Amino acid sequence: MSYFDENRKFLALNGVLGRRDFIVNCLIIEIIESLFVLTPVFIASVISPEFKDITLGQVRPFWYMLLQCIIGLASTGLYFPSVVRRVRDILGEEDDNRIFLISSVISVIIFMGYTPVANSFFGGWILLFTLLSLIFMAGKITGEKPKSDVIKFNWGACFGTWIWGLVNKVPVTLLMIPLLFTVAWVPFMVLCGMKGNEWAYNKNKEKFENVDSFHSVQKNQSKLMVILAPIIALITFLATSTLLFVSVKTYAKYNPKAAGFVKNYISQYQLSSAEDGFEYIKEEDGVYSFFLDPDEWTVIVKSDFLRKSIIRNALNYALIKNDKEQYSVRSLLENVEIVNRTKVYSDFNNEVLVELVLDVKKAKEYAKQLDDKQKSNEIIEFINSGYKFNYNPSIP
Repeated sequence: MSYFDENRKFLALNGVLGRRDFIVNCLIIEIIESLFVLTPVFIASVISPEFKDITLGQVRPFWYMLLQCIIGLASTGLYFPSVVRRVRDILGEEDDNRIFLISSVISVIIFMGYTPVANSFFGGWILLFTLLSLIFMAGKITGEKPKSDVIKFNWGACFGTWIWGLVNKVPVTLLMIPLLFTVAWVPFMVLCGMKGNEWAYNKNKEKFENVDSFHSVQKNQSKLMVILAPIIALITFLATSTLLFVSVKTYAKYNPKAAGFVKNYISQYQLSSAEDGFEYIKEEDGVYSFFLDPDEWTVIVKSDFLRKSIIRNALNYALIKNDKEQYSVRSLLENVEIVNRTKVYSDFNNEVLVELVLDVKKAKEYAKQLDDKQKSNEIIEFINSGYKFNYNPSIP
């Protein structure tokens, strides 16, 4: 390879790199970060309220800041080869000392965008500006080369991902299915759009008379995929969710300890969710009091559906704390005493905002009749009649 030959490899220092391929490499780095950093951080934030405080910037222990720097170094190392080739393309000169000096300065700026100190000084924006500068600056080498007739952004590949891939014999797009359970699916969609034409043409060029006929087919596919995108997303999510659910259920069936762990995790997650949803919670002698800002109650909560969801969140917390079955019709009826002792109050003057009050005797009777389908509507009406809302609480 000569000094100014175009080199699209992900990790290489020789040759030059055009703007489009630099974007592709940035997307690959984003996918790697999403898989190995952002997704684990998101999961840890969901599992651990303490870690959630760290990610929101409320607490920044030394180990977390050190971890940020390590991640920054790793990401910068991935960016460096692409930066070197991109700078060489922009400058169009053979002075490697200057190329590596400028690339090193840019890499330091990229690294600073990941550090805790730089984040407080808009380091993320500086990082974005630096990468955009490398993208938008025309290359003296690649800019002089004729543009490919094949390479264009493919909206069908972007929105259709794996279904488009099956149609065009591009199996790599099937990665979209597992990536839906991570935060990497967005950059992967864009990557499919960037590389779609190239992948599809290399696999199917013998089917087309010329490039124009290829683009005509892809244009029609793009229109179809854009229309079908919501359906494709729903099918993908349902298929992967079902597969995951069946796998977990099967594994739990033969591993009781795993089943207990999953159940305990779900309970802890719901407790944490309830705690986050209220200003504070007070439990005294089996009475559960949940306190909410009355401004939030009147301004944000605009429907009875949302009002019910608030008391249901509180009831679920109380039931779990008493080692009862999580929120369900059966659980409400069988544990009516706990239900009647759970209320949501205004944290301004302790006014009751919402509660679910059920007649104890009737609830116990209905609990015995749950399997009677003829009684189901009657039972639901009984529960719905017990909701009491304060639509006009006092505002501070």
